[in-house]
Amino acid sequence: MIFLVLIVVCGLPLYFLPTIIAVKRKEARLFGWFCLNLMVGWTAIGWFVLLLMASIDFEKEERARQAQENFYLREDAKYKAAQNSGKMIHDGGGGE
Repeated sequence: MIFLVLIVVCGLPLYFLPTIIAVKRKEARLFGWFCLNLMVGWTAIGWFVLLLMASIDFEKEERARQAQENFYLREDAKYKAAQNSGKMIHDGGGGE
């Protein structure tokens, strides 16, 4: 009986670790995380995939991608403005 209580007390938090991480990170769709964890968490691969997905900050990745895209758009706008004004911007790389 004590063994069963120990399994439940230690096993359930470990089993739902991906959902717990999602709750701590204030992820959207917590019910979806819980349902996925409940359905595929019993497979080792499913549990590790959920753990990985819960650990990755997808919004941070999206913000970084957007910042890089904005940087390239600004650089392109500077280049086109310089082309239109008749002067070229050199990056100091030499060779020209």
